[in-house]
Amino acid sequence: MAETLRVIVIDDNPNRVYDLINSIKALGYVVRGEQVSSKDALHKELLKAPADFILQNLDFPAVTLDQAYRVLRGFDQRPVLIALAAEGHYKPAEVMKSGANDLVYSNDLEHLQQVVKRNLKTHHEGKTLAHIKSNFADLEKLYATLMESYEAPVAYLHEGIHVHANRAYRELFGLTSSEKLEGIPLMDLLPEAEQQRVKSYLQQHKQGEGDLLERAFHIEIDGEEYQIEIADVFYESEPCQQVLFRHSQAHADNSQLTEQLSYLAIYDIASGLYTRNHLFAQLERAIGRATDTGEQAALVMLSLDNYNELASGLGLAEADLLYAEVGTELKSQLDLDDVLCRYDAQTFCLLSNLHERSEVQRLIRQLIDSINAQLFDINGKQVPCQLSAGLVMIDENAGSEYQLISSALETLRKANLKGIDFDTDETNRRHKPQKLIDQEWTEQLRLALKEGNFRLFFQPIVRLDNDHIKRYSVSIKIATPDGSFISPAQFLPSAERTGYAKGVDRWVIMNALRLLANAAREDRPTLYIKLTQGTLYYEEDISWIKKKIEETRIAGQQLVFEISTALLINHLQQTRLLVEDLSPLGCRFCVDDFGTSLNPFQILRHIRVDYLKLHGSLIDELKHSDDTRQLIMHLVERAHEEGLEVIAPRITTADQLYALNNLNIDLAQGDFLQRPSESFDFDFQFVA
Repeated sequence: MAETLRVIVIDDNPNRVYDLINSIKALGYVVRGEQVSSKDALHKELLKAPADFILQNLDFPAVTLDQAYRVLRGFDQRPVLIALAAEGHYKPAEVMKSGANDLVYSNDLEHLQQVVKRNLKTHHEGKTLAHIKSNFADLEKLYATLMESYEAPVAYLHEGIHVHANRAYRELFGLTSSEKLEGIPLMDLLPEAEQQRVKSYLQQHKQGEGDLLERAFHIEIDGEEYQIEIADVFYESEPCQQVLFRHSQAHADNSQLTEQLSYLAIYDIASGLYTRNHLFAQLERAIGRATDTGEQAALVMLSLDNYNELASGLGLAEADLLYAEVGTELKSQLDLDDVLCRYDAQTFCLLSNLHERSEVQRLIRQLIDSINAQLFDINGKQVPCQLSAGLVMIDENAGSEYQLISSALETLRKANLKGIDFDTDETNRRHKPQKLIDQEWTEQLRLALKEGNFRLFFQPIVRLDNDHIKRYSVSIKIATPDGSFISPAQFLPSAERTGYAKGVDRWVIMNALRLLANAAREDRPTLYIKLTQGTLYYEEDISWIKKKIEETRIAGQQLVFEISTALLINHLQQTRLLVEDLSPLGCRFCVDDFGTSLNPFQILRHIRVDYLKLHGSLIDELKHSDDTRQLIMHLVERAHEEGLEVIAPRITTADQLYALNNLNIDLAQGDFLQRPSESFDFDFQFVA
């Protein structure tokens, strides 16, 4: 049945009113039209029944736009006010400032139809959003009640730090309120004998090793045995780990609550989408099917490119509502067996069972066009979204879940750099299986170490106000028989997956310290040395670094250890231990690849560092994006407020260096200054 609309036209020309009403009827609606020629008549009509649209002819002098708007303001349920006038008589901006929702030229009935359709769509979306908000509020209440009444101890951790816990959890550890838990690491509450075991278990979970629903982990607290279960969820819009302690003897009475809590582990209550934990479980099965039977699937990353801008204007709470509404729209266009997951605050991850690349591409184009063509109503604000996508197919050559996610994110990033809204990665169709690639790199790394083919390279880091202090970023390459070099970007990912990165780190540190020790004391530069997860994974490796520094008698002030943002997030506790062990020697610390997450400074609340090295993509986009310039300016201002210095890498042009100098960047690095060299040969008397 067609929707019925009530339309009131303020005009004195019956023929014009007839044409206007018929143009709206042509859209397929049943229209109850009324003509009025005075503000009193308008008021009486609105008293009879609410209207959906008011069409006002601005060239009809008996009722002004201001008079009509004041009449409408007296009613709670206000209709959409559309002004009509001959072309050129009025400026749209002035008309809309006076209260009209839009201005349509009198002879452009097609434009009127589009305005009516758009406003009706907005109205319907507003009702849907109100329904979502109501459901969201109910879910939050249910969640709070379930959490507090649940008999098993449950807590939520962000980067290993407590953000919330239920009553049973607080009682387990003898705490009276959640406030006393905030900011306390989980490790600080556990018996010392259990800390290393739990830490290793959390690391395995972070790296996706083992199915936690099939593999129980038990610890002992105060003589009682508990089973730990972990799930990746969102709590108050932040990615968290849900940690559940199950008493080994207390399962029988909690079946209903357990089922409800399991639901919360699978579904993100803020968006109604699946959690990352559920996605990874399904992704593992898809990889298994592709490897065993050749049945392909597709992994798609979908990102709201203007999310940071929207979050700044709307606020995080309303931005979360926007994310939920976009998710609902995406889900409505997918099959029931598709898995749409909340990946982070601005990114969706879709696992589709479509087998053909062309079919997936058509689906992605449909999703992008659908979202980009809409205006989403968030508390009365009309919000446009810009969706982009990256695709990777899951076939017999697929690697691990994390490798596929990384490939899809990289493809998405490349699409953004190209200025397009969709790109696809076909590399996994052309290459060998990842396990074989990793094995080949392991053998090549073993040979490089045995035959002495590793080489250290040094790239200068220059202070822009030119203090002439020598600083170099250290990297490692493999020399080949033909005189070329293999870059770390080619072999380090495999080295980290196979555990060989630990040996690479040790080789770099030992040889860098040896070079410093052999140099004259006055000529020793400050070296910025990157660490991989291979070193941070075990505490004994951190102690090894301290021992080597002390053995070579190198001043700690000449060493800056770089940890990537992703590594810091995944290994916060180990990084804190590194800082605590090496800071007394004078060593300093730098966070690399910084500034691309929604709230990059949040992780720094838990650790003290000295430098922030910006993500290279920010430097690449500097010339083409005012938003990027504003973001860098904000990052630098905030860093300086925190007493941190900012390094800009990947500088390739004089324009970039000049722009960064104007943005108050402290230090610069890149091929424009000098390409990496095997010696300390940069002239730091050079004025940047």
